[in-house]
Amino acid sequence: MTANSIVFIISILMTIFITLNSLRKVIGIKSSFLDKYDDVLDKSAVVITVIIFVLGIIDVLSAEFLGLKGYYILLAIYMSASLFLVSSVENARKRKKNAGIMSFILKSFTAVMLLEIFVFNFGSYHMIFGNYPQKVISADEATVKREKTSTNDTTYTFENIDVPVGTVMVDADIEGTNSLFMFKIGASDETSEPVREDAGRIWAVPGHQQTYIAAMNLSGDVSKLTVKTFLPDEQSATVNSIIINRPISVQFSVLRFIVLMGSLLFIYAALKAVKPVSENMSFLRNFVNAAVITAMCAMTFMLLTSSYVESGFSELFTLESGDQLTQDIVDAFESGHTYMTFEPDERILSMENPYDSNKRGELGLQMNIDYAWDHLLYNGKYYSYYGIAPVLLLFMPYHLITGYYFPTVIAVYLFAMAGIFFLSRIYIAFIERWFKDIPQGMAAVGIIIMLASCGIWFSVARPEFYEAAISAGFACICSGMYFLITSNILSEGKISLKRLALSTVLLSLGVLSRPTTAVYCMCAVIFIIMGFKKAKEQFGGRNLKYLCSAFIPFIAIGSVQVIYNYVRFGSPLDFGIQYSLTINDFTKSQYHTQFVAVTVFNFIFNAPAFVPSFPFVSSDFQTLGTNGFYYKDASTVNAVSMGLIYRALPVFSYLFAAKAYRLSDSKNKKKAAAVISVFSIIAPFCILFSIWESGYAVRYTADFSWEVLIGAYAILFTLIIKCKNQAVKDILCKVFVFSMFFSFVVDFAQVYSFMLAKGTSENYKDIYYLLAKTFEFWN
Repeated sequence: MTANSIVFIISILMTIFITLNSLRKVIGIKSSFLDKYDDVLDKSAVVITVIIFVLGIIDVLSAEFLGLKGYYILLAIYMSASLFLVSSVENARKRKKNAGIMSFILKSFTAVMLLEIFVFNFGSYHMIFGNYPQKVISADEATVKREKTSTNDTTYTFENIDVPVGTVMVDADIEGTNSLFMFKIGASDETSEPVREDAGRIWAVPGHQQTYIAAMNLSGDVSKLTVKTFLPDEQSATVNSIIINRPISVQFSVLRFIVLMGSLLFIYAALKAVKPVSENMSFLRNFVNAAVITAMCAMTFMLLTSSYVESGFSELFTLESGDQLTQDIVDAFESGHTYMTFEPDERILSMENPYDSNKRGELGLQMNIDYAWDHLLYNGKYYSYYGIAPVLLLFMPYHLITGYYFPTVIAVYLFAMAGIFFLSRIYIAFIERWFKDIPQGMAAVGIIIMLASCGIWFSVARPEFYEAAISAGFACICSGMYFLITSNILSEGKISLKRLALSTVLLSLGVLSRPTTAVYCMCAVIFIIMGFKKAKEQFGGRNLKYLCSAFIPFIAIGSVQVIYNYVRFGSPLDFGIQYSLTINDFTKSQYHTQFVAVTVFNFIFNAPAFVPSFPFVSSDFQTLGTNGFYYKDASTVNAVSMGLIYRALPVFSYLFAAKAYRLSDSKNKKKAAAVISVFSIIAPFCILFSIWESGYAVRYTADFSWEVLIGAYAILFTLIIKCKNQAVKDILCKVFVFSMFFSFVVDFAQVYSFMLAKGTSENYKDIYYLLAKTFEFWN
């Protein structure tokens, strides 16, 4: 046994002693034996901490100390902080103030730091109990073989290693724009004379030396090592040498510590915040505002690392071309007509059925070259199916003022930001009007799940014109429903006609942005009718003002869509989607219930699987054995299809809807049940039934996710408030907190996987890789 391993074992024993002594103090274990030697134990803890601290100082000052760079200083910090926290707990007990929270902080700190030192850095201890002599071999001693394939592959073969190999570090100079590179390590050990070419992989991030090293699990002496580079044409890498058996430094991750410690403290705070929201309304608003700001920061990060902004922000606002929404419709309207300004190719006009994508392919017609992909072809002209509200309100005014086309990526970002802001206002209004007796901690948990699972993140991740339409509709529906709720037509308080009119304006614009959202306008009409009796009591004979405020915006803005449809296709209700030049022929496609089942299953019920690779959640799109053509967007992306009941676990509350209805003593519970049924169940499922023809695209989750969830919250919050059994109520609250973490992990995994595959710039993929390595510590 080496000196390194002996000192390491002693340090572990010291750590166990410090930890047990600290926990003894916090938990309050009483023993005559321990009490007798309490002073000795405390002094021993101080002596041990000093010893480890001295080792830590030497660790910092030395280039390499006892084979575990960074271990002893991290251990010294843990022990010192532990003694300080124990003292703080004892002082808090004497003052009889904050002893509980201080005790919890110490326990949480102990758990997190032990994980940080011994679990998350376990790769650093890979060679502690073996004899692994360090060896540096120059690339000059290697045989070099270069291959010209789709990548610039170069293989370096190092022979006569003749020592056990615990780690391999590649010293290389890398040039190019990519932020992530791969080296494949091959090895010949005593179990295999031929080289196993994929014995290990190194994903190297320039500027992060820790990523150039990999732990190897080989047997006996290694005779030969190979290092193969995989680089695209514009990249180059020169291997200078390999370093064998260099220790992997112990790394303290601030991010990892904050995430774990913050999660534990949030759980504690959420479960301890049992006072109703009504006692401190500012708490709800402040917490929701903090959650929204955090969400906006996350969206900004996605924008800044997006491949859609690689040209730079200054160039984004001086675009001389755009897409179907930002340019084609703009040019058409500015030219005084609804059809596109460019003419269809004669070859596609001469086709018997131009909507058949296979026939177009057989004729050699290429999308966006010989025909306009995803445009509508009708009577020899190109049209657009997509909503005109963002065109009329943003894209065309910008073009008229500046002469440039507005960037789609910025439009999606702005619409998404507006949407989540108003979604948070909806949540506040929802709690304040109907569930202000919910515990503060549970109210805080609810907004996190709602923002995480709302579905708009996928539009931000891949901001194309499809997503521009969806995000515009999302913003309009969220803002419209907020003003509808706060107009008080469904709740106590004086009806605000201004808010009612504004809500119907915004909901109407939602339809002009995304026709699918028309179902929520229908819901609003039902709610307005429900409020008619209240309006009559408030306005008396002037009830006409209520009707005008509610329906004139619907009629006026709805007329724009109706006229737009009639001018294009000769029918006020024809949106023209069947004329799309897309992957499928919508003019001939037939309804199949199995396709609806596939849609509903993948959006609502498809279960995630937990896997050991970051982001730890995976899923596959499920066809349910259905034959025939069903479009699946980004179907190869990890976790692209996960059911809403898992992305927002409280949706399971619908199973207890009948019980919540029985427990409710509200005189308006029938009306409440009707509102939930119409808005949170019927309308979302109408959307799901309507999109079967378009297939599956994860961006569609923004059309229905929060609407389903808010109905589930109404049921769950009723159960929590009306539950008389405190033990059962405590269980409900704990389950709700668990559901927040479960849902957040699932939502994060889905968005992370989609963003990495579809929207992340190559210049920033290193950030995502380093994030993955922070938590995927075993790989």
